[in-house]
Amino acid sequence: IMSSFCCSLCPTNRRFDSFAKMFQHITLYHQNEPNFNITCALNNARGVLYKTYSAYKAHVYRQHISELHLKNKSNNNSNITSSESEQQEIMNNS
Repeated sequence: IMSSFCCSLCPTNRRFDSFAKMFQHITLYHQNEPNFNITCALNNARGVLYKTYSAYKAHVYRQHISELHLKNKSNNNSNITSSESEQQEIMNNS
């Protein structure tokens, strides 16, 4: 079964076939919206509300980094479970 991810920030609730694609879309189209707010319900039925893109992005890089790497399986990313310090580095450099 293909799971699909909806962009709640789009009036049309655009669908994506991976979390990585949805996150990329949010980054490209929505990160500068003044009333940005998104609930992340990935792996968590209740969901958590983020009112800024930077808070949401920090959460994604902390909690869902492996979901982002799923799209890069082909380029030899066997090191999906990177250490905390590496994740901090990713956050600080972006």
